[in-house]
Amino acid sequence: MAKLIVADQNSLARYNVDGSIDSSFGTNGQVLLSSLTFAPINTVTALASQPDGSIIALR
Repeated sequence: MAKLIVADQNSLARYNVDGSIDSSFGTNGQVLLSSLTFAPINTVTALASQPDGSIIALR
């Protein structure tokens, strides 16, 4: 099933096709970028979704 991934400066969020938040993603549908184990991302410039469901966020 398709999902919509949205990025802002501080987080990623994933939505279902009906527009509801995908609560199975991160914490209640959201991942704070500053909580990741690598250097914080200041601005996301591109997103890619892999076939295995992983997400690549480029800055």
